[in-house]
Amino acid sequence: MGHKQYSVRETEKEINILVRKIGNLKQQSSVTCITHGGTARGRTKGTQQVDFTPVSNPLQFAEGEAEKYCVVPIQDDDIFEDSETFSVRLAEPSYGLLGRPRKSLITINDDEDKPLVMFDTSHFVVSETQGFIIAGMKRSGDTSVGVSVMCVSEDGTAIGSQPNHLANGTDFIHRLHDESSMVVFAPGITNSSCTVKIIDDHVFEMNEEFFLVLKDPSENTALGDHWRASVTIRGPNDESRIGFNPTEYIVSESEDTVSLRLERTGMDLSHTCSVWCTTGDSSQLEAQPSLDFVPHSEQVNFTAGQRSANCSIQLIDDKLNPKVEGREQFIVSLSTGQNASVSSSSSKAVVILTDKEDIPSIQFGAAEVTVRENQTMVRVPVIRSGDLSQKSYVRCSTRQRSAKANIDFIERPNTKDSVVTFHKGVSRMECEVSLIDDVIYEKEEKFIVKLSHPDSASVFRPHLGEDRVARVTIVDWEDRPRVSLEHGAYTTTQPPAVTPSVPFHVPIIRVGDSSQVLWVNVSTQDGSAMAGVDYEALSTQVEFVPGNARMELEVMLLHNPHNKAPRMFTLLLRPEDFTNTQLGTLISTSITVLPRVDGQGWILPAPPIVVSLPYYHSAADYVRKPASPGYPLVCVTPCEASYPGSNVTTEMCAEAGINVSSIQYSWEVAVPAEGGSGFTPFYSLSDDTNFANSHSKVLESMFFARHFWVRCIATPTQGKGTHGIPLRSEAATIGSQNGVCETVMAPGLAGGLQGQSFKASLTYINASEEHHPNTIKVHIEIPHQDGMVPLISTLPIHNVRYLLTEEVYRTHHRCSNLDAAGGFLRSLQSPNSHEEYQGERESSSLQLYQHLDLKKCMWTFSAWFSMSELVDRCGGQVISDFQVGSSGQSFLTVRVPLYISRVHATSPPGWASLDHRTELSVSLYYNTLLWHRGPVTEPSLTARVQVTRMSLDDSGRLVIDITTQAKFRGQFVMQHPHLERHVSCLIPPAHLETQFSLELLWSASTLLKLSLCHWPFSRATVLCLWFILSTQCSSSSTLLTSFSRIFYHVQP
Repeated sequence: MGHKQYSVRETEKEINILVRKIGNLKQQSSVTCITHGGTARGRTKGTQQVDFTPVSNPLQFAEGEAEKYCVVPIQDDDIFEDSETFSVRLAEPSYGLLGRPRKSLITINDDEDKPLVMFDTSHFVVSETQGFIIAGMKRSGDTSVGVSVMCVSEDGTAIGSQPNHLANGTDFIHRLHDESSMVVFAPGITNSSCTVKIIDDHVFEMNEEFFLVLKDPSENTALGDHWRASVTIRGPNDESRIGFNPTEYIVSESEDTVSLRLERTGMDLSHTCSVWCTTGDSSQLEAQPSLDFVPHSEQVNFTAGQRSANCSIQLIDDKLNPKVEGREQFIVSLSTGQNASVSSSSSKAVVILTDKEDIPSIQFGAAEVTVRENQTMVRVPVIRSGDLSQKSYVRCSTRQRSAKANIDFIERPNTKDSVVTFHKGVSRMECEVSLIDDVIYEKEEKFIVKLSHPDSASVFRPHLGEDRVARVTIVDWEDRPRVSLEHGAYTTTQPPAVTPSVPFHVPIIRVGDSSQVLWVNVSTQDGSAMAGVDYEALSTQVEFVPGNARMELEVMLLHNPHNKAPRMFTLLLRPEDFTNTQLGTLISTSITVLPRVDGQGWILPAPPIVVSLPYYHSAADYVRKPASPGYPLVCVTPCEASYPGSNVTTEMCAEAGINVSSIQYSWEVAVPAEGGSGFTPFYSLSDDTNFANSHSKVLESMFFARHFWVRCIATPTQGKGTHGIPLRSEAATIGSQNGVCETVMAPGLAGGLQGQSFKASLTYINASEEHHPNTIKVHIEIPHQDGMVPLISTLPIHNVRYLLTEEVYRTHHRCSNLDAAGGFLRSLQSPNSHEEYQGERESSSLQLYQHLDLKKCMWTFSAWFSMSELVDRCGGQVISDFQVGSSGQSFLTVRVPLYISRVHATSPPGWASLDHRTELSVSLYYNTLLWHRGPVTEPSLTARVQVTRMSLDDSGRLVIDITTQAKFRGQFVMQHPHLERHVSCLIPPAHLETQFSLELLWSASTLLKLSLCHWPFSRATVLCLWFILSTQCSSSSTLLTSFSRIFYHVQP
């Protein structure tokens, strides 16, 4: 036999048993293969169960054949049988002998018929509300006998409770390891189940899991693959529900947002949950996303215990182009609840948008309107808001109050004749009411204007707004009776000795309504002239009878033999205490009494006049006309050819020996009083600025503003400081027209002046430029406003008056236009030939105003600074300095502050300013060191040079660190010990036009540090190069060589 034993499965049908022949193979031989039963039974007569088919077969070995097989059929059945055996032996050999072994033992294994018990699957899912989990079980193999197995439970995330005691917080009833958990399969039964009670509570829980395990199968029974199964109690269970409450919202389109309320219900709210709130797509008939509302998708979170939350949707109002659209709606939906479910009945909310505010609304633009009677018409603004795409109508009618119709104003009846029409796209109209101007002074009178009967061709008719009634107040300021002096100054000569007293008449005038009786008190006040010595004191009451508009007051002047100089006293007006008398603009006048010298006084033949400087040569045409607010003023004396009637006055000046060049000038200003009633007393200008002088013939516009009164005082002088009699001009009014530039007036600001934007820039001027090469240009453009002067500095500007008048305050402003050394004022150029009058101005004024372009109305200032000046002198700061990767370039940024103040005259006399601040920056990329050939030495004596760092030190100098590694055994030296001409040096490119010096600071056997200092980097900064040369050299053998040339190029 080939083998003593064989093993075969019952399902293999047959087994082949090897029989071998050894020895002489040239002889044919045979042997018989016979089976013998053991525990396995062969087929015999009367046997029901057989395990194999008995055989008794001869095996014929042919010549040369050494192996044959004895084939025994195996019988397969469904009955489980343990391992069984039978044998096969050899017998009846022919032409051969039987060797050993002669018999083989065959074992039949029947594992496939062994009963197996398992779960249907390894995972079961159950809902908490199902009450039970029935876990299916099955068995395979021999089903002819009954089998049993234990099905027990084990805790997982789900916790079980004992069968006899239900504990809080448990999820199922345990199956214990006892007979109650036995599952029995009767003969012939292949399926069964393991049932577990699921506890349904009202606590929110997510997925929870426990396990079922099969144990202790009965005899001859095995457990299958699924002997352990997990059971998932599906969650979330007992979850809360979220829905909208309410489900419909009606909001106005003008609201910024609509807030939708989400309500959470359920038994267990002790956990967090969330839901997504999303706007849905709309049809063409509904509100459109991105037009009426902002598309929205938001996760709304609920904390533990929270019952409500809000989902806010942003609405879009068509405010810029309102249009009535009627009702529109869109849908907001809830979805994707986490730890909560979405209520099916309230998962959607409808938002309805209304646009009542877009329905045209008409109302007055102002509820109160004040108008002067002499304006002859009042225009009350009527404003239409909302949808302007259709024509609208409204009536505007008047109702009298203290002002009477057709006496104080022309009535607008409440009829179709009083309709105000708004055409398409028009939002503002005016309701015009004509006023009746008379000469009778009336106090404030009132009437009302009323809107009614709004109408439109559209189905959406306009409605009246809140201000449907406007109250109009008529003020009669120009007719109020006012008493004033006719002139502000008088000059006369004291009486001669033969006439100790003479009268001097001062006119007093009344303006406005002259139909009433007025009284005014008049008194004198001492100055340098004394009452009782130079004049007789006066304190009296002047009465104006109806129709009388002018009175002359008599003041008695006295002869004073001791009067050798001009003396002055003042005449004052005061209102009567118990009358309604109001005073005019001139309530005081100065009377100058001149002494008599040899029968005459040394005085100009006539008072000077004040006109704007461009009209200097035609002053006669502009006397008593408002002066320009932007041009300087000039004081014209009667000794000049441009004075009216100069053909007479110039001869009188010549006879009196008065020279035009010897006349001294001073200026006085008066500003409007608070409340608009009159002017303040005249104030003498005494401040001289770096741009203008207040004691010159020309007064620059920085000393006055719109609505000021300005007058000049001209005093003739002779040698040795002898002064004549000063004469004052009539006050010139500074108007608001005919300025240098048309300026939009800003209400509420002094003189209507306002801050405006300006342009400023920093620009690098390349080294190749012809003018100002290799510098930083600061360029500033400032719009001009009449009466304003721009001050520019790189330092903060404080205390404008001291800055303009005191030089010590300007010394630290080293980069400014405050003086010529600041860089922003260019050298004075000659005035244009067509502006000959400019010659009357001072050079400091012309140097400033040459920067003003009158055609563009633009101030232009430019200055050029080196980089060092920007940092050291102008207060600049280096804010970034780094090398750009490995590109061989460095990046440098310098920031310079810039302060601009627009200075203008203000009341009380002085200056105010509108201040601005900005920062300018310039950034430069420049090459570091571009080594074209490297150190030029012998081929075997080379070095590797590398720039490692570039930075700025505290003084603003550029520092470059360079590491050099010698590729020879030796070291670099400053000078060859025997060849004097061979010196280590740096030779720059020829176009740099500069020289360098190389200095050896210290050296060692392996380290040499060289310093290259004081290299002027064009005009921008100072460059300092540090060389760190590292070598590996032998102490016993040192090779001296020369480090002759390095070629490089530095370009900003």
